[in-house]
Amino acid sequence: MAAEALGLPLKNCLIFEDSLTGAEAAHRAGCHAIILTTTHKEAEFSEYSHILRFMEDYLEFELGDIF
Repeated sequence: MAAEALGLPLKNCLIFEDSLTGAEAAHRAGCHAIILTTTHKEAEFSEYSHILRFMEDYLEFELGDIF
């Protein structure tokens, strides 16, 4: 809904998520995702191909590392 309000295509959005449900929602929306492994292990997300990276927290994030 936020992307739509801003006039952005979902494929140009990057989702930060820490849940399987959120990862599934990002996948269905056609968005790339960065997963925080605060509540689930990386292996639990193995079925999703839209995940760009896994992180333990935001301290290790630099946008330039992704794109």
